[in-house]
Amino acid sequence: MKGVNIMKKKTLAIVGIVIVLVFTILCFWMIKKPNKIKFPNDSDIKLIQYNGFIVQGNPTKVSEYEKVWKKNIENAKPLSKFHNITIKPDSSCYVFSIVEKNENIITFNLFKKDKKCYLKTEDGALYTDIEAIDKLVDIEKSSKIYNLKNKSILSDEFYDDLLKYDKKIDFIKYCKKNKFSNQEMYQSSYISFLCNGEKKSDINSKATKTVVDINTEYENGEKNKVTTDKNEYEKFIKTEIQEFKNNSRYKKIDKVFKKAGYNFKDYLLNSKRVFMNYQIEYMNFKYQQEFLNGNLKVNDRYAENINDYSSSRLTELINKGLSKKAQKKIESDCEDAYKKLQ
Repeated sequence: MKGVNIMKKKTLAIVGIVIVLVFTILCFWMIKKPNKIKFPNDSDIKLIQYNGFIVQGNPTKVSEYEKVWKKNIENAKPLSKFHNITIKPDSSCYVFSIVEKNENIITFNLFKKDKKCYLKTEDGALYTDIEAIDKLVDIEKSSKIYNLKNKSILSDEFYDDLLKYDKKIDFIKYCKKNKFSNQEMYQSSYISFLCNGEKKSDINSKATKTVVDINTEYENGEKNKVTTDKNEYEKFIKTEIQEFKNNSRYKKIDKVFKKAGYNFKDYLLNSKRVFMNYQIEYMNFKYQQEFLNGNLKVNDRYAENINDYSSSRLTELINKGLSKKAQKKIESDCEDAYKKLQ
Protein backbone atom coordinates (compact mmCIF):
# COMPACT_ATOMS: atom_id res chain seq x y z
CA MET A 1 0.00 0.00 0.00
CA LYS A 2 2.85 2.29 0.88
CA GLY A 3 4.49 1.52 -2.48
CA VAL A 4 1.29 2.44 -4.31
CA ASN A 5 1.16 5.83 -2.59
CA ILE A 6 4.77 6.52 -3.53
CA MET A 7 3.98 5.68 -7.17
CA LYS A 8 0.97 8.00 -7.10
CA LYS A 9 3.09 10.82 -5.72
CA LYS A 10 5.74 10.26 -8.39
CA THR A 11 3.08 10.24 -11.10
CA LEU A 12 1.53 13.46 -9.79
CA ALA A 13 4.97 15.05 -9.60
CA ILE A 14 5.72 14.11 -13.21
CA VAL A 15 2.32 15.40 -14.35
CA GLY A 16 2.95 18.64 -12.46
CA ILE A 17 6.36 19.07 -14.07
CA VAL A 18 4.87 18.43 -17.52
CA ILE A 19 2.10 20.99 -16.90
CA VAL A 20 4.60 23.60 -15.73
CA LEU A 21 6.84 22.85 -18.71
CA VAL A 22 3.96 23.11 -21.21
CA PHE A 23 2.74 26.31 -19.57
CA THR A 24 6.26 27.79 -19.70
CA ILE A 25 6.67 26.88 -23.37
CA LEU A 26 3.22 28.29 -24.15
CA CYS A 27 4.00 31.54 -22.33
CA PHE A 28 7.32 31.81 -24.14
CA TRP A 29 5.55 31.17 -27.45
CA MET A 30 2.88 33.78 -26.66
CA ILE A 31 5.34 36.55 -25.82
CA LYS A 32 7.81 35.75 -28.58
CA LYS A 33 8.01 38.42 -31.27
CA PRO A 34 8.87 37.94 -34.94
CA ASN A 35 12.03 39.33 -36.49
CA LYS A 36 12.13 42.67 -38.22
CA ILE A 37 11.02 42.56 -41.85
CA LYS A 38 13.72 42.69 -44.49
CA PHE A 39 12.82 43.58 -48.07
CA PRO A 40 14.54 42.01 -51.08
CA ASN A 41 17.20 43.99 -52.91
CA ASP A 42 15.80 46.63 -55.24
CA SER A 43 17.48 44.93 -58.19
CA ASP A 44 15.52 41.73 -57.47
CA ILE A 45 12.11 43.43 -57.60
CA LYS A 46 10.04 42.93 -60.74
CA LEU A 47 6.70 44.47 -59.75
CA ILE A 48 5.10 46.19 -56.78
CA GLN A 49 1.39 45.85 -56.00
CA TYR A 50 -0.32 48.72 -54.22
CA ASN A 51 -3.73 47.19 -53.48
CA GLY A 52 -5.51 47.34 -56.86
CA PHE A 53 -2.57 48.68 -58.84
CA ILE A 54 0.69 47.21 -60.10
CA VAL A 55 3.79 49.22 -60.96
CA GLN A 56 7.11 48.17 -62.43
CA GLY A 57 10.01 47.43 -60.11
CA ASN A 58 13.44 49.07 -60.12
CA PRO A 59 12.49 51.72 -57.53
CA THR A 60 14.70 54.77 -57.23
CA LYS A 61 16.14 56.04 -53.96
CA VAL A 62 13.75 58.99 -53.93
CA SER A 63 10.64 57.00 -54.84
CA GLU A 64 7.55 56.69 -52.68
CA TYR A 65 8.39 53.01 -52.30
CA GLU A 66 11.81 53.75 -50.79
CA LYS A 67 10.83 56.78 -48.72
CA VAL A 68 7.57 55.47 -47.26
CA TRP A 69 6.79 51.80 -47.87
CA LYS A 70 10.18 50.14 -47.51
CA LYS A 71 11.34 52.42 -44.72
CA ASN A 72 8.20 52.04 -42.61
CA ILE A 73 7.65 48.33 -43.11
CA GLU A 74 11.27 47.45 -42.37
CA ASN A 75 11.05 49.61 -39.24
CA ALA A 76 7.61 48.34 -38.19
CA LYS A 77 7.36 47.23 -34.57
CA PRO A 78 6.94 43.44 -34.16
CA LEU A 79 4.12 42.28 -31.88
CA SER A 80 3.86 39.08 -29.88
CA LYS A 81 1.67 36.13 -30.82
CA PHE A 82 -0.67 37.16 -28.02
CA HIS A 83 -1.42 40.34 -29.97
CA ASN A 84 -1.76 38.25 -33.10
CA ILE A 85 -4.57 36.28 -31.48
CA THR A 86 -6.39 39.29 -30.04
CA ILE A 87 -6.00 41.79 -32.91
CA LYS A 88 -7.86 40.87 -36.09
CA PRO A 89 -9.04 42.99 -39.04
CA ASP A 90 -12.76 43.76 -38.98
CA SER A 91 -13.12 43.36 -42.73
CA SER A 92 -10.89 43.60 -45.78
CA CYS A 93 -7.27 44.74 -45.80
CA TYR A 94 -5.08 46.95 -47.94
CA VAL A 95 -2.75 44.65 -49.88
CA PHE A 96 0.88 45.53 -50.56
CA SER A 97 2.95 42.96 -52.47
CA ILE A 98 6.40 42.66 -53.96
CA VAL A 99 6.88 40.39 -56.97
CA GLU A 100 10.48 39.27 -57.27
CA LYS A 101 12.15 38.48 -60.58
CA ASN A 102 12.07 34.79 -59.67
CA GLU A 103 8.22 35.11 -59.53
CA ASN A 104 8.14 34.82 -55.74
CA ILE A 105 5.46 37.09 -54.23
CA ILE A 106 5.80 38.65 -50.77
CA THR A 107 2.46 39.94 -49.50
CA PHE A 108 1.57 42.21 -46.60
CA ASN A 109 -1.97 42.91 -45.40
CA LEU A 110 -2.49 46.30 -43.80
CA PHE A 111 -5.49 47.16 -41.64
CA LYS A 112 -6.69 49.59 -39.01
CA LYS A 113 -8.17 48.61 -35.68
CA ASP A 114 -9.23 51.02 -32.93
CA LYS A 115 -7.40 53.87 -34.69
CA LYS A 116 -4.14 51.89 -34.71
CA CYS A 117 -2.50 50.63 -37.92
CA TYR A 118 -1.23 47.08 -38.30
CA LEU A 119 0.58 44.98 -40.85
CA LYS A 120 0.31 41.21 -41.19
CA THR A 121 2.69 38.98 -43.11
CA GLU A 122 1.78 35.81 -45.01
CA ASP A 123 2.93 33.63 -42.12
CA GLY A 124 0.70 35.53 -39.70
CA ALA A 125 3.31 37.73 -37.99
CA LEU A 126 1.86 41.03 -36.78
CA TYR A 127 3.53 44.46 -36.77
CA THR A 128 2.49 48.02 -35.95
CA ASP A 129 3.76 51.62 -36.09
CA ILE A 130 3.08 52.12 -39.81
CA GLU A 131 1.15 55.38 -39.45
CA ALA A 132 3.22 57.08 -42.18
CA ILE A 133 1.75 54.62 -44.69
CA ASP A 134 -1.73 55.35 -43.38
CA LYS A 135 -1.19 59.07 -43.99
CA LEU A 136 -0.23 58.27 -47.56
CA VAL A 137 -3.04 55.88 -48.57
CA ASP A 138 -5.70 56.00 -45.80
CA ILE A 139 -5.60 52.28 -45.02
CA GLU A 140 -9.14 52.03 -43.65
CA LYS A 141 -10.79 53.79 -46.58
CA SER A 142 -8.64 52.17 -49.27
CA SER A 143 -9.20 48.68 -47.90
CA LYS A 144 -12.94 49.03 -48.58
CA ILE A 145 -12.66 50.18 -52.20
CA TYR A 146 -13.05 46.67 -53.59
CA ASN A 147 -15.80 45.46 -51.29
CA LEU A 148 -18.90 44.15 -53.04
CA LYS A 149 -20.90 47.11 -54.29
CA ASN A 150 -24.42 46.19 -55.25
CA LYS A 151 -24.82 48.65 -58.08
CA SER A 152 -27.41 46.75 -60.08
CA ILE A 153 -30.27 48.88 -58.77
CA LEU A 154 -29.01 52.19 -57.47
CA SER A 155 -26.72 53.14 -60.34
CA ASP A 156 -28.66 51.41 -63.09
CA GLU A 157 -29.00 53.82 -66.01
CA PHE A 158 -31.64 51.60 -67.57
CA TYR A 159 -34.38 53.32 -65.55
CA ASP A 160 -33.47 56.69 -67.06
CA ASP A 161 -33.77 55.11 -70.50
CA LEU A 162 -37.07 53.49 -69.57
CA LEU A 163 -38.57 56.80 -68.43
CA LYS A 164 -37.70 58.28 -71.83
CA TYR A 165 -39.14 55.33 -73.76
CA ASP A 166 -42.50 56.00 -75.45
CA LYS A 167 -43.83 52.47 -74.97
CA LYS A 168 -42.70 51.99 -71.39
CA ILE A 169 -46.14 50.85 -70.18
CA ASP A 170 -46.24 48.13 -72.85
CA PHE A 171 -42.73 47.04 -71.88
CA ILE A 172 -43.60 46.76 -68.18
CA LYS A 173 -46.70 44.72 -69.00
CA TYR A 174 -44.51 42.50 -71.18
CA CYS A 175 -42.11 42.00 -68.26
CA LYS A 176 -45.01 40.96 -66.04
CA LYS A 177 -46.00 38.28 -68.56
CA ASN A 178 -42.41 37.17 -69.24
CA LYS A 179 -40.86 37.00 -65.79
CA PHE A 180 -37.21 36.01 -65.48
CA SER A 181 -36.82 35.56 -69.22
CA ASN A 182 -34.41 36.21 -72.05
CA GLN A 183 -37.24 38.08 -73.76
CA GLU A 184 -37.33 40.63 -70.95
CA MET A 185 -33.53 40.94 -71.10
CA TYR A 186 -33.64 41.48 -74.85
CA GLN A 187 -36.28 44.20 -74.72
CA SER A 188 -34.39 45.95 -71.91
CA SER A 189 -31.22 45.98 -74.03
CA TYR A 190 -33.18 47.10 -77.06
CA ILE A 191 -34.62 50.07 -75.14
CA SER A 192 -31.18 51.09 -73.86
CA PHE A 193 -29.62 50.97 -77.32
CA LEU A 194 -32.57 52.87 -78.79
CA CYS A 195 -32.50 55.60 -76.14
CA ASN A 196 -28.74 56.01 -76.52
CA GLY A 197 -28.85 56.80 -80.22
CA GLU A 198 -27.85 53.48 -81.81
CA LYS A 199 -28.86 52.96 -85.42
CA LYS A 200 -32.17 51.13 -85.45
CA SER A 201 -30.85 48.71 -88.06
CA ASP A 202 -28.05 47.64 -85.68
CA ILE A 203 -30.03 47.36 -82.47
CA ASN A 204 -31.48 43.89 -82.98
CA SER A 205 -28.09 42.22 -83.47
CA LYS A 206 -26.48 44.20 -80.65
CA ALA A 207 -29.28 43.46 -78.19
CA THR A 208 -29.19 39.76 -79.11
CA LYS A 209 -25.40 39.64 -78.64
CA THR A 210 -25.78 41.33 -75.25
CA VAL A 211 -28.26 38.71 -74.05
CA VAL A 212 -26.13 35.84 -75.39
CA ASP A 213 -22.95 37.23 -73.80
CA ILE A 214 -24.55 37.81 -70.41
CA ASN A 215 -26.03 34.31 -70.35
CA THR A 216 -22.67 32.88 -71.39
CA GLU A 217 -20.89 34.84 -68.68
CA TYR A 218 -23.29 33.62 -66.04
CA GLU A 219 -23.44 29.96 -67.12
CA ASN A 220 -19.66 29.62 -67.24
CA GLY A 221 -19.28 31.65 -64.06
CA GLU A 222 -21.63 29.25 -62.32
CA LYS A 223 -19.48 26.32 -63.49
CA ASN A 224 -16.42 28.12 -62.10
CA LYS A 225 -18.26 28.70 -58.80
CA VAL A 226 -17.95 32.48 -58.88
CA THR A 227 -21.69 33.21 -58.83
CA THR A 228 -24.05 33.43 -55.89
CA ASP A 229 -27.46 31.84 -55.41
CA LYS A 230 -30.91 33.36 -55.83
CA ASN A 231 -31.50 33.47 -52.07
CA GLU A 232 -28.62 35.90 -51.68
CA TYR A 233 -30.02 37.93 -54.56
CA GLU A 234 -33.43 38.15 -52.90
CA LYS A 235 -31.81 39.32 -49.65
CA PHE A 236 -29.97 41.96 -51.65
CA ILE A 237 -33.18 43.18 -53.31
CA LYS A 238 -35.05 43.46 -50.04
CA THR A 239 -32.22 45.43 -48.46
CA GLU A 240 -31.39 47.66 -51.40
CA ILE A 241 -34.98 48.54 -52.24
CA GLN A 242 -35.13 50.46 -48.97
CA GLU A 243 -32.13 52.53 -50.00
CA PHE A 244 -33.48 52.97 -53.50
CA LYS A 245 -36.62 54.55 -52.08
CA ASN A 246 -34.47 57.51 -51.09
CA ASN A 247 -33.29 57.90 -54.67
CA SER A 248 -34.89 60.75 -56.62
CA ARG A 249 -35.75 58.42 -59.50
CA TYR A 250 -37.65 55.94 -57.35
CA LYS A 251 -40.98 57.80 -57.19
CA LYS A 252 -41.01 58.34 -60.95
CA ILE A 253 -40.21 54.70 -61.68
CA ASP A 254 -42.61 53.38 -59.07
CA LYS A 255 -45.39 55.54 -60.50
CA VAL A 256 -44.84 54.19 -64.02
CA PHE A 257 -44.83 50.58 -62.81
CA LYS A 258 -48.03 51.11 -60.83
CA LYS A 259 -49.66 52.62 -63.90
CA ALA A 260 -48.76 49.45 -65.81
CA GLY A 261 -50.23 47.28 -63.04
CA TYR A 262 -46.91 45.82 -61.87
CA ASN A 263 -45.29 46.26 -58.46
CA PHE A 264 -41.73 47.55 -58.87
CA LYS A 265 -40.36 45.33 -56.10
CA ASP A 266 -41.94 42.29 -57.77
CA TYR A 267 -40.31 43.33 -61.02
CA LEU A 268 -36.89 43.49 -59.34
CA LEU A 269 -37.34 40.05 -57.80
CA ASN A 270 -38.44 38.55 -61.12
CA SER A 271 -36.24 40.41 -63.58
CA LYS A 272 -33.57 38.29 -65.23
CA ARG A 273 -31.85 41.49 -66.34
CA VAL A 274 -31.48 42.77 -62.78
CA PHE A 275 -30.51 39.31 -61.52
CA MET A 276 -27.80 39.01 -64.17
CA ASN A 277 -26.49 42.51 -63.41
CA TYR A 278 -26.15 41.48 -59.79
CA GLN A 279 -24.37 38.25 -60.73
CA ILE A 280 -21.90 40.03 -62.99
CA GLU A 281 -21.18 42.51 -60.22
CA TYR A 282 -20.66 39.60 -57.84
CA MET A 283 -18.38 37.75 -60.29
CA ASN A 284 -16.37 40.91 -60.79
CA PHE A 285 -16.00 41.15 -57.00
CA LYS A 286 -14.87 37.51 -56.75
CA TYR A 287 -12.22 38.01 -59.41
CA GLN A 288 -11.04 41.20 -57.72
CA GLN A 289 -10.61 39.20 -54.51
CA GLU A 290 -8.50 36.69 -56.45
CA PHE A 291 -6.23 39.54 -57.50
CA LEU A 292 -5.95 40.83 -53.94
CA ASN A 293 -5.14 37.30 -52.78
CA GLY A 294 -2.07 37.17 -55.00
CA ASN A 295 -3.39 35.91 -58.34
CA LEU A 296 -1.83 38.70 -60.37
CA LYS A 297 -1.51 36.91 -63.70
CA VAL A 298 -4.16 36.60 -66.39
CA ASN A 299 -3.66 35.14 -69.87
CA ASP A 300 -0.03 34.35 -69.00
CA ARG A 301 0.79 37.97 -68.21
CA TYR A 302 0.74 40.19 -65.15
CA ALA A 303 -2.41 42.29 -65.08
CA GLU A 304 -1.96 46.06 -65.21
CA ASN A 305 -4.38 46.53 -62.33
CA ILE A 306 -7.30 44.92 -60.55
CA ASN A 307 -9.86 46.00 -63.17
CA ASP A 308 -7.71 44.62 -65.97
CA TYR A 309 -7.57 41.31 -64.12
CA SER A 310 -11.29 41.04 -63.35
CA SER A 311 -12.46 42.21 -66.79
CA SER A 312 -10.07 39.76 -68.48
CA ARG A 313 -11.40 36.93 -66.33
CA LEU A 314 -14.98 37.88 -67.21
CA THR A 315 -14.05 37.99 -70.90
CA GLU A 316 -12.64 34.47 -70.53
CA LEU A 317 -16.10 33.33 -69.44
CA ILE A 318 -17.68 34.81 -72.56
CA ASN A 319 -15.00 33.33 -74.82
CA LYS A 320 -15.76 29.84 -73.51
CA GLY A 321 -19.13 30.16 -75.20
CA LEU A 322 -22.29 28.11 -74.81
CA SER A 323 -23.46 24.91 -76.41
CA LYS A 324 -25.03 25.40 -79.84
CA LYS A 325 -28.36 24.26 -78.45
CA ALA A 326 -28.29 26.76 -75.58
CA GLN A 327 -27.24 29.63 -77.82
CA LYS A 328 -29.89 28.79 -80.40
CA LYS A 329 -32.57 28.85 -77.67
CA ILE A 330 -31.43 32.29 -76.47
CA GLU A 331 -31.37 33.67 -80.00
CA SER A 332 -34.86 32.28 -80.58
CA ASP A 333 -36.09 34.01 -77.41
CA CYS A 334 -34.55 37.27 -78.62
CA GLU A 335 -36.19 36.94 -82.02
CA ASP A 336 -39.55 36.40 -80.33
CA ALA A 337 -39.04 39.50 -78.18
CA TYR A 338 -38.01 41.53 -81.22
CA LYS A 339 -41.22 40.61 -83.07
CA LYS A 340 -43.29 41.81 -80.12
CA LEU A 341 -41.68 45.24 -80.43
CA GLN A 342 -42.65 45.69 -84.07
